[in-house]
Amino acid sequence: MHGMIYGALVCTAPDVGLSRHRDRHEHQFDIAIRRTLTAHLEQQPWWDSRTSKVSVDNGKVIYMGQVENARTRKVARRIAEGLPGVTSVWDTRVPRRGWQGSL
Repeated sequence: MHGMIYGALVCTAPDVGLSRHRDRHEHQFDIAIRRTLTAHLEQQPWWDSRTSKVSVDNGKVIYMGQVENARTRKVARRIAEGLPGVTSVWDTRVPRRGWQGSL
């Protein structure tokens, strides 16, 4: 009986380890995406890191904060979508005062 329980525990242990390894790998990949995306955005004259932030979770890019206009929203989306590993882009930024364009 103990051998069967021990065998079951041995069989499930590698799955837990692989899950942790996969989670760690995905986290590192998200960090790499965020760093690359941030580097691209900071080269843009319209990007303002004081009013806009970006995070990445399992390949999903999330923009937060404020956005200047519809054009810069679209460009930020295209930059993110062009990066390897990005699965989707959510832009939750709100229009800044003096907004130009439509959502």
